[in-house]
Amino acid sequence: MSQFCEIARFHALFLLTDLDRAGCAPMLVEQWLKGRPKPDRLIFRVAVRETEAWLLADHEGMREMFRSPRLKLPAEPDGLPDPKQTLLGLASKSPGALRRDLLPERGSIARQGLGYNARLTTFVRELWDPERARQRSQSLHRAMLALSALSASSRE
Repeated sequence: MSQFCEIARFHALFLLTDLDRAGCAPMLVEQWLKGRPKPDRLIFRVAVRETEAWLLADHEGMREMFRSPRLKLPAEPDGLPDPKQTLLGLASKSPGALRRDLLPERGSIARQGLGYNARLTTFVRELWDPERARQRSQSLHRAMLALSALSASSRE
């Protein structure tokens, strides 16, 4: 964290982490900073609970990825206790390659499939729309506002 703070003294830096099991975002940020002042150019955001909540918030994109126009998706993904598990649950009902990529092999101790990151990276690049997603995710909305403010201040 000290290196991130040092970099942010000279360059804008966006740092993203998951809340996971931590009690609240401000407490997690304070734990990471350990009393250091946060540089103005450091945008430190916490996805509530996991970044998968931000992905699930784009219902249109998710339905396209899963090729299911009637896919039942959470109305408020930020409120899910385990967004990754919700995503994996959706994958367990889908056929073919998507299921194989996202889910771990039977008997594996892994929580996700070998193609999980590659599949979701493709989803983000090709289908996910943060403007749609921010309508259902307040933590994404706040992160986008912080990035916009940083961008505006760097143009001044």
